[in-house]
Amino acid sequence: MLGVPEEARDAIRWLAWHAAAAGRLALAARLVEGLAVIDPRSLDTANLRAEIALRRGDAPRAHEAAGRALQIAPRDPAALLAYGRALLALGERGDARRWLEAAAHAGSPLASQLLR
Repeated sequence: MLGVPEEARDAIRWLAWHAAAAGRLALAARLVEGLAVIDPRSLDTANLRAEIALRRGDAPRAHEAAGRALQIAPRDPAALLAYGRALLALGERGDARRWLEAAAHAGSPLASQLLR
């Protein structure tokens, strides 16, 4: 964690999320990639990395980040959803469906919607 206080990491995640929401995807990606170095075991950071990569159209990076999230928390609904969405972006519809079903079963409403 390189001695960075939790509050600072939370603030950077907040900035990255709001930058992404405002369409500032390059800035969001820089912030979240820095976070991944500072705190590589953070589930929130891994999920955010996957989301930003998906928004940027970078399916391989989204797949890698979502895979990291699954390593950290294999049953996390957001991680399962991100992995399924990354597989969809890679064109792997069959595998994506399996992961989205797992996410829906774990409680992700978005996964349930994507499966319809």
